[in-house]
Amino acid sequence: PAPQPPPQAPAASAEPPPPPLPEGMARPTMVVDTSVRAGQRVWAQNADLIVTGTVNAGAEVIADGNLHVYGALRGRAIAGGADNTDARVFALNFDPELVSIAGYYAVREGLTEAPIGKPVQVRLIGESMRFDKLG
Repeated sequence: PAPQPPPQAPAASAEPPPPPLPEGMARPTMVVDTSVRAGQRVWAQNADLIVTGTVNAGAEVIADGNLHVYGALRGRAIAGGADNTDARVFALNFDPELVSIAGYYAVREGLTEAPIGKPVQVRLIGESMRFDKLG
């Protein structure tokens, strides 16, 4: 029999990034109705993320838009994953290992001025992270 040609490598699918949302159109939202356990990673690609439970230590939640945690936030929280500097992090019980917006981040040891254990909104003002109490 004739020799078989070597198998072709699969072509890399270089998907272009989605176009920006038209003015006035809402960003899609991903909702997670359970707690996020240690070792789990949830990523809301091109969307906001709402977690109705707790984000445990060792877990990671990522949103290209805003991130809402309606439980305790104890793991890693990343908003503005697509360099969205307008993204925000909201948590009803704020005690993260790491919080990041658009590549700017703070680790637990650096959160001395953040209201730990309280409802918090995190946002960027220029290149500084601001931690505001909610309510």
